[in-house]
Amino acid sequence: MLNDELFRRIVESAKRKQRHAYRLSYAYDVGSSFDPDMEDPQSWETELNGPTPLSTEPDDLLDEELEAYAAEAELNLDDLQAGDIWSLSDFDDLDPPAPDAMQMD
Repeated sequence: MLNDELFRRIVESAKRKQRHAYRLSYAYDVGSSFDPDMEDPQSWETELNGPTPLSTEPDDLLDEELEAYAAEAELNLDDLQAGDIWSLSDFDDLDPPAPDAMQMD
C-alpha cells in the first residue's frame, strides 16, 4: 500500500512537471493569448482585405483652377521642344551667392 501511494505521487509529480514544461514552451513559442475584448477585430479584417485602392478621380477643384487647366490644354504645346519652354539661360539671370554666405561655421 505504501509503494502504491509513493508510485502515484511520483507519476503525478512527473505529469505536473510535464504540463508545466508544456505551458512554458507554449508561452515561449506562441506568446500569451490575446484578449478579444482588448483587440479590434474590424481592424484585423481591414488589414486582411489589403489597402483601399487609390482614387483616380480628381479632387474637387475651384472654378478658377479648372479654367486655368482648360486654357492650358487649349494652347496645344505638343509641337514645342522642352528647351523652348525651359532653358538654362534662366539660371544665368540669378546672381551668384556671396562668398560669406557659402562659408560654413
